[in-house]
Parts: sequence; C-alpha cells; structure tokens
Amino acid sequence: MMTTNASQEPRPQLDGESASPFRLRMVQQPVLARMCLFTDNERRPIDPCPVVELYLDGDNGTTLSDIKTHYPFLLCRATLVSHDGATTRQYITTKNDDEVMEQNLIGSHIVASFNLKSTEGVEVLYFIFGDLSVRLEGSYRLKFELMDVAGPLNGAQTRLSQNKTSILTSVTSEPFQVVNGSKYKGPLESTPLTKYLSDQGVRLQIRNSTSRRKLASVPKK
Repeated sequence: MMTTNASQEPRPQLDGESASPFRLRMVQQPVLARMCLFTDNERRPIDPCPVVELYLDGDNGTTLSDIKTHYPFLLCRATLVSHDGATTRQYITTKNDDEVMEQNLIGSHIVASFNLKSTEGVEVLYFIFGDLSVRLEGSYRLKFELMDVAGPLNGAQTRLSQNKTSILTSVTSEPFQVVNGSKYKGPLESTPLTKYLSDQGVRLQIRNSTSRRKLASVPKK
C-alpha cells in the first residue's frame, strides 16, 4: 500500500515550503502515552496513533496521482516538541558517569505514505505513526515534517542523517500527555478511524474490549 512506484518522467522542482503545493493536516490527534523509560519491556505507543494527511493546496492542476508518479520518495518525520511547540524535546541527557544524549521519542518516527480511502470513501495519502513512544513524563506535541528524499535509494539514509533533505511543509499536533505507570489506566479503545485503517490492511493494534477506556474519559490538561 505504500507509494513506491518510480517514474522516468520529469518532475517539478521544489525549493522548500514557499514553493511547495503540499500541505499536511492532522486527521487523528495523539492523546495519551505511558512513559517507557529506557527499556522496551513496558513500552506503550502513543494512543491513538497519530494520522497525518498529505493534501494539495489550491487548484494548481496537481493530483494525488501526480504525487505518486513524480514524488515516490516523500517521507514524513515526527519530532517531539514542548507543550507550546517552541522547543524540541526529541533528546534527553542521562547523567551517569558521563552525560549521554538519548532519544526521548523512540520508535518509527520516519514513515512513508499509505494510499487509502478516507471514511468518506475518497482516495487519500496518509502518514500513520503506529509505533511511537516517549521516555519521559510530561506534556508534549508532535511536529510532522514532509520531506523529499528523491535520489539513489542507497543515499536516502545518508541524506536523512546529514539533514540534507528538503522540508516541504509541516504541521503540529495538539498537546498530549505522557504519564508514569501509577497514573496510566491502560490503553484506550481503538478509534473508529484506527479500525477503518486496519480493515484496509494497515498493521495496527486493535483494541475492541469494552473494558478499554474511551477517548472522552481522558482528562484534559
């Protein structure tokens, strides 16, 4: 389901966000997560899974089909930021014998798009982040950036690691809470959107038990 078909046709050249016809919007907001410290034993993903839609700004003649043809290497990157969105919280410093920088946001924070149907039956491109966890308790947001890593496949990882990719557009989520184990009351019941995406073949954990908490039961801060 990922958009991976390459094309030999010429593609428009984009120079950053100002020239990009692409836009991102939040389709499903993160709400809650259990902090996972520095082991994976009790790791819990952010709940519900954040879902970001890629769409086109205005009527410039570009279609979703054009995106899949000319831009097969669009990726979306998630970065953890503060509650007010002003500063990054992607890394934390651990103080042992030496200070070491560790990832605060762990999991699959760079994903490719899925070509799916919306709940209205319309063709859409979604970036789905079903494997993100946070190590430290607090209130955060997620910033999502659309990147074009076009070029030789064996060089894509180098461009990402050296921050040489073009950021075409971005969107920031609403705040969500990361709580410690004593405050965590268990995972939320899967949302209708999560179930709908799973029905289309996206690998997501589905929780149908009536004992699960519903989204409305999570206190707002």
